[in-house]
Amino acid sequence: MRRFALVLPLLLIAGCSSSSAPALFDVGAAATVSGTIVDINLDPMAFDGDGVLTIETAAGATARVFVAAQNNLCAAEGLDLIGNLAVGDRIEAVGDAVGSTNVRPCESEGHYLRRIEG
Repeated sequence: MRRFALVLPLLLIAGCSSSSAPALFDVGAAATVSGTIVDINLDPMAFDGDGVLTIETAAGATARVFVAAQNNLCAAEGLDLIGNLAVGDRIEAVGDAVGSTNVRPCESEGHYLRRIEG
């Protein structure tokens, strides 16, 4: 019983410690990401927020692609694709890094969101 009393606090501390995801991008820089969609959240788009596609890269990292609700105001190509994507689809996005693991295709004509076939 004494061993349990000593181990339990260590387990609780280990479980409560946070580990942040490794940085994939330099914030503000151009970024390219590709992977398989593991989650789609379009709810924020109802309030002019960004839809979020969470993807897993080939290296096993998690990244998020933010798509503006008013994508007609963006210069990027392919943003209208967001309504036709599903979990399991493979995508590639080029945009600005808006977080260490987040990409937002919008500002430039060189930005895009594409489904990867095959």
